[in-house]
Amino acid sequence: MAPGHPAFTRGAVRKRMSPYDCDMPKSVRRNAKQKNLRQWKDAHKRVRTVLLEHWDPIGVRDIAAAKDEYDSIVPQLIRLLSGGATDGQISAFLADAANDMLGDGDVLTDQYKSVVDALRKIEA
Repeated sequence: MAPGHPAFTRGAVRKRMSPYDCDMPKSVRRNAKQKNLRQWKDAHKRVRTVLLEHWDPIGVRDIAAAKDEYDSIVPQLIRLLSGGATDGQISAFLADAANDMLGDGDVLTDQYKSVVDALRKIEA
């Protein structure tokens, strides 16, 4: 690129690149996005199942219409798990979420060892 090119001019605004904005063919980029989306959906489904089966602080496990009750915290849990959070950090997050849902401060982090163990099995 020559010095007169817009990328070299003062104050030039550069487009923010996504990991998919590269010289790959469109079909390869589309397949990569679809694979990531499938992985995300699979992880979301598995974490949701663990929360309903092992955590369920408000007791909606057997209510079919409430299967999505904990979906608001699933993305944060996936980020914690994939980001290398400790068991204590995950337990603290679950305790905070339960306290928010129940409106009391009586939920202790050590209650969630079995939940964290079940979540760790998802990673494997």
